[in-house]
Amino acid sequence: MATQRQRLALRGAGASFAANLVAAVSHTIGGEPAPAPLIVVGMMALLWAPAMLLMGRRPRAGRIAATVIVAQAAFHSIYAALGFPSGAATTHGHAAHAHGAHDHVLTATGAAIDVGPLMVAAHVVAAAVTFVVLVFGERTIQAVRAWTVASVRARIAAPRPPIAPPPAVAAGEPIPGAAWRAFALISPRGPPLPSL
Repeated sequence: MATQRQRLALRGAGASFAANLVAAVSHTIGGEPAPAPLIVVGMMALLWAPAMLLMGRRPRAGRIAATVIVAQAAFHSIYAALGFPSGAATTHGHAAHAHGAHDHVLTATGAAIDVGPLMVAAHVVAAAVTFVVLVFGERTIQAVRAWTVASVRARIAAPRPPIAPPPAVAAGEPIPGAAWRAFALISPRGPPLPSL
C-alpha cells in the first residue's frame, strides 16, 4: 500500500507529465516547431515539485486548475525565453512568421515573439484537456485498481472444481480419445519403391 507521500509524489509527477506533454503538443499546434524532447523532460522535472504542492493531498478542481495554469504559463514562458529550441534541424521562432496584428512579447534574450490568437487558443484548449485528464484520470485509475483487486480476490477465493485423474488404460486396450485418432491418421503405407 502506498503511503500518503508516495501518492502525493505520484500525483505531482502525473500532473507535471500530463500538463507539459499537452502544453508541448498545443505549442506545436499553435504554429511553432515541436520543442526539443530534452526541454519537455526538463520542464516535467522542473515542475514536479510545484505540481505536488499545488495539487495537494486531496486534489480539488481549484487546485487542479491552478496547477494546469501554472504549468501552461511556465512551459510557454521558458520555451519562449530559450528562443524556441526544437528538435528539428531548421528552427524558426515566432518572429520569423509574417502574421497580422499580434501581441509582441520580449523574451529574456531580447527577441520579440508573436503571441497570436492560434497560440492562445491552442494553450487554452490544452489547459482544458489537461484539466479533464487530471480530474478524471486519477479517479479512473483508482476505479480500475479497485476493480482489478476485487477481481483477483474473487478468483483466489473461488472454489476450484476437483481435477479428475486420467482414466487408466489396460494393456491391449485401444488408446481412448484424441490420441487414438492421431494414430488412426498414420497410414501403414510407406514410400514407393524406386523404379528402374
